[in-house]
Amino acid sequence: MTLQITLCATPYAYGVPFFYFESLEEYKEQYQKQFDRYHTEEYEFQYIDGDDITWILWRACNDDVFKFLEIIEEEIITTEEDAIKLYVCTQINGLTLDDAMNRYQDIYLYNGTMKDYAYDTFPWEQIPEWAHTYIDIDQRVTDLSCNGDIYELDDFDYIVVR
Repeated sequence: MTLQITLCATPYAYGVPFFYFESLEEYKEQYQKQFDRYHTEEYEFQYIDGDDITWILWRACNDDVFKFLEIIEEEIITTEEDAIKLYVCTQINGLTLDDAMNRYQDIYLYNGTMKDYAYDTFPWEQIPEWAHTYIDIDQRVTDLSCNGDIYELDDFDYIVVR
């Protein structure tokens, strides 16, 4: 699966044009042309367009464009779920990108609401059937979230389970 992206390199120099690129090789070619003509070395990178996965990866990589391109070109992360796990590691858990690359697979995502998770994981078989109506799932959600066992991701349809 090939992910599609378009990035922009905007130079920190007045009057020097920006350029678009889609791969590290293309960036290097454009960079060399710009350097030969304008002697420009520093650029700001902007995400212009791409798949949903690439947008999540861009946010997870904290604008480290070279690591971002490496992840895409070497197909290290190819699913949206793995991209979200990397995002959780860097943006929520505060890990560096290198540490997150080693630990993102330890994150467990549940596709659904916190109430669905609380209901699905409750040990119903251990409770007599007549007592099921007395179980307050909303309170279980509150307990799980207060203990830090689960939390919602604002931008995604997943919850994180610790």
